[in-house]
Amino acid sequence: MGSYKADFRGHVAQAVVLPERGYIPLTLIVRAGNDSIEMELDEEQLGELEYAIRRYRQMTRAHETPDQQQIYAAELDRAAEEIAV
Repeated sequence: MGSYKADFRGHVAQAVVLPERGYIPLTLIVRAGNDSIEMELDEEQLGELEYAIRRYRQMTRAHETPDQQQIYAAELDRAAEEIAV
């Protein structure tokens, strides 16, 4: 294993989680432009990534009004449901 870096800035990013299938582990795929990264994870690792992203988004949106916070929370919940499917 090594370190990897990808610069997706300036491109529309898409992410999808493929559930575990037999001997194929849970896979997080992030695509932007012609590039993609696939990460094979376990559920705990996926949860850690989700937590880190949610925490960052909450910190960067701390200055917003409660209504915007509620809308954002609903968007996150909807996105999490889509990923879980």
